[in-house]
Amino acid sequence: MITPKQGAKSPVPKILSIKAWNKGYMSYLDEGRMPDSGLYKMTNAILSQNGTVKPRPGLAKYGKKFADKILGMTEFVETKGNKRSNRLAVVARNNNDERAFLFISEDDGDTWQKITGEDFEKDARCNFLQAAGKILITNGEDFSTIYTIETKKLVRQRELPNITEVTATAEGEVGGEKCNILLCGDWC
Repeated sequence: MITPKQGAKSPVPKILSIKAWNKGYMSYLDEGRMPDSGLYKMTNAILSQNGTVKPRPGLAKYGKKFADKILGMTEFVETKGNKRSNRLAVVARNNNDERAFLFISEDDGDTWQKITGEDFEKDARCNFLQAAGKILITNGEDFSTIYTIETKKLVRQRELPNITEVTATAEGEVGGEKCNILLCGDWC
């Protein structure tokens, strides 16, 4: 009589408790390769501070509705001394303008202040990145634009100048000889 082999033992279920989604939303990974603290699917939700999931806000919450198309929206943090305040930024085309503008709200969207200085392509979706007290705004059409939170100024990055003349100077010490090398264009 043939005796069957002993089957492998079933794995013991492991209970995993995740309190924060610190790895963020990672839709580009396969579900089987997702790290424990990463989200594969997220619908009508955003990640707030420390990986906490909260409902995605709708436009109606923010008060004033823009007459035309909203091209991008973000929430950012303004720091004054030890006080941190959440603010809203929207790039929108208002009243069928030919260009879009940046609007900032300090009161959860009840009132909006139009930031002058630069405007944006009227149909290009905008992306935002906050770092070092500034917000970088890109849209793939215009040059990158930086909004400085403290001064409330909007500045567009411009083209670098064309370098027409490059000179090289060598002096200093090499093998017992002095040598310094300086490469310089007309922008030095």
